[in-house]
Amino acid sequence: MVSAKQWHDSLAVPALSGDTSAASGTRLVRFRGIDGRISQPALLENLLSIHLGGPKRVTRFQARHKLVRDVEAGSITIMPSAQPARWSTVGPIDFAHVTLAQNVLEQTALEDFDRDPVLLRLQDRVGVESPFIRDLFEALLADVTRPRAGSLYRESLIVVLAHELVKSHSNFESHAESLNASVDRPSVKGGLAGWQLQRVIELMRQRLSDDVMLGDLIAVTGLSRSHFFRAFRCSTRRTPHAFLTDLRVQQAAEELATTRRSVTEIATAVGMDPTQLAHAFRRRHGLSPVSYRRQRGCSVGITGAM
Repeated sequence: MVSAKQWHDSLAVPALSGDTSAASGTRLVRFRGIDGRISQPALLENLLSIHLGGPKRVTRFQARHKLVRDVEAGSITIMPSAQPARWSTVGPIDFAHVTLAQNVLEQTALEDFDRDPVLLRLQDRVGVESPFIRDLFEALLADVTRPRAGSLYRESLIVVLAHELVKSHSNFESHAESLNASVDRPSVKGGLAGWQLQRVIELMRQRLSDDVMLGDLIAVTGLSRSHFFRAFRCSTRRTPHAFLTDLRVQQAAEELATTRRSVTEIATAVGMDPTQLAHAFRRRHGLSPVSYRRQRGCSVGITGAM
């Protein structure tokens, strides 16, 4: 078997490529305008594909089996590891892959559903409609093509994506909901304990200027990855990324009102670029950083403001 990266590199120069999660080794690759006839070797990783660019007819050959499917833009194809195939596409050649290592999904099966991870297998599906997965996929694509929101945002998307794949598109599908509901998870039902939330917030404040990793936040709580994510939302009504952004905007607002530092300097100090800070400010305060500063009577030193 070969790695998905080796196979992708053999196809053509991708239109887009990048690591979406350094911790899990998850990669996102997009291809446009390449040959519609593709040979896929047995791969080490699982692949999740989204069909883009418009409707198309996809034909897949596996051994003696032939599958023909008319697919719509935004539909999803799931390609489990170790299953070679040949593909032929008639229509716009525009698709993206997310590479998911088996251990990422196995961790989700164990932590979220209390199932033996060795038994986990993704379902083989071509051109299915899954609005929730489509939205997660499109969020990952948007993050790569715009100023980056940071590792915490991307890793959070991967956590939710892995959970949804195991729950709705694996051999655990028929049991996932009942198992997820029956397992005793008091920490999730009541959110984070007070000391856990305090530690997480303190760590976020200490690292406002850094690219905060989800694993760093999890480590101070003693919870599993997915338990932390849901418990944090239960406690704060926000995702870890949204909460961190709020802390950054709060700190930036204080700096804007009390110092003469430029908006560019302040944005860097809170781990954002000026465009990101301006966007976050408008969403939370309804005005730009420059306007916020002027309203508070400090108009000195706004070089580089957005």
